[in-house]
Amino acid sequence: MPMEAIQLIGTIIPNDLLGNETNVLCYLRNEEKKAKNDFIRLWQEIDSGQAIWSKEIVESVLDWINKKHDEEGTKCEYCDNPMDNAEHTVMNCEKWINEREELNNLLRKKLSVENATILC
Repeated sequence: MPMEAIQLIGTIIPNDLLGNETNVLCYLRNEEKKAKNDFIRLWQEIDSGQAIWSKEIVESVLDWINKKHDEEGTKCEYCDNPMDNAEHTVMNCEKWINEREELNNLLRKKLSVENATILC
């Protein structure tokens, strides 16, 4: 039985094509990264009234996405709280006391984890 038939039946990619497959996969990974970065840039550029407050907290969408959240050893860059996560940033971080107070006044209630969906 010819080698090509054995490779086909065994779903073994021929060596001469294997190098091409590696190149294609590498190219596709790079294209995927470029596409993701394009979407992140568009996300960063969204300028709506509802997005303004979040841009004050998260200045760079790309940095925020790449940041390790809720992991041991990640501390808040503003107040050194040992756990830097969304709940801490929005609800507890000392850096945002004035903004939280202003938001609470606008909402006429204290923002909490339980009622945070009112922001959506």
